[in-house]
Amino acid sequence: MAKRTSALACALAVIAPDVRAGRDVDDEPAHPTNTTASVCHLITTSVTSSSENSDIEVDRGDCCHARRAPAHIAHAPCARGDSIRAATARVTYTVVVLVRLTVVFLVALAATAAADVKSPCTSCTLDVPNVDGPVPLMVALHGDRDHAANTAKRWRAAAKARGWALLSLECPKSDKCSGSWWKWNGDPAWIIEQVHAVQQSSSIDPARIYLAGWSGGATYIGTHAPEWTDVFAGVVFHGGGHPPSADCPARALPAYFLVGDANPLHSMAKELRAWFDDCKQDLVWDLVKRGDHDKEERALTKAKAISILDWLAARPRT
Repeated sequence: MAKRTSALACALAVIAPDVRAGRDVDDEPAHPTNTTASVCHLITTSVTSSSENSDIEVDRGDCCHARRAPAHIAHAPCARGDSIRAATARVTYTVVVLVRLTVVFLVALAATAAADVKSPCTSCTLDVPNVDGPVPLMVALHGDRDHAANTAKRWRAAAKARGWALLSLECPKSDKCSGSWWKWNGDPAWIIEQVHAVQQSSSIDPARIYLAGWSGGATYIGTHAPEWTDVFAGVVFHGGGHPPSADCPARALPAYFLVGDANPLHSMAKELRAWFDDCKQDLVWDLVKRGDHDKEERALTKAKAISILDWLAARPRT
């Protein structure tokens, strides 16, 4: 027991100079101080005073000279009040910093774990912020020859910045989709089922669920525009669109268009806009001038995505 106590005291005495501001371990002053000896004195005195009537013994002599101080200070007294207080403050500061860093790491780890929720479908992605209370949900559909993971990347930074949940859906192969939403043209009920699954596992604001599509995904959303109002508060058409053949929706369906006039299929987006106008729906026509399909994609920057989320958030489902 005595050897262990002495070893601990010496170890702390040796590392004490390492926490001195602006000093390296081997950067000793021209006239060395008794910091090491003072730390030793502090530790051994504390241990000795608290261990009366016990079998603990501390060899102060070995500890005080643990760093092999030069001969002219080898037998200097171990006690020095100012040095003790300074050394104690340095060690305490180091411990506090380490504890704080550990707490920050554990909090970040917990937040990551809480956000790592399971997506409701194969190859789909789901991000849910670790916050209290219900959050808005953006549901995103990919384009042709694209995948849910890529579409999620377009919206993730903005969703994170605004504290939104993000569900990016992969066109269901299990339902005979070959990778194209508009070619599949399946029942919108499948998408609504995925939203309901997320609502079962996460706290989602039912008044703020929105649907966005890129390219072929936008075309699919437009084709079925009147069918979204039972669940979705608004829609986003990014680089695509197609007018529905049905009548106006039963409820309000705000629409945000981010489209380029150099897209070969731009005329269909304009026809979809006309349908929303005729139905007297709230909309934004955000035109990318001389924008082909590549420029349309690049137009959705983080700042642009955030502005779209803000516009949608101000238009909850009623």
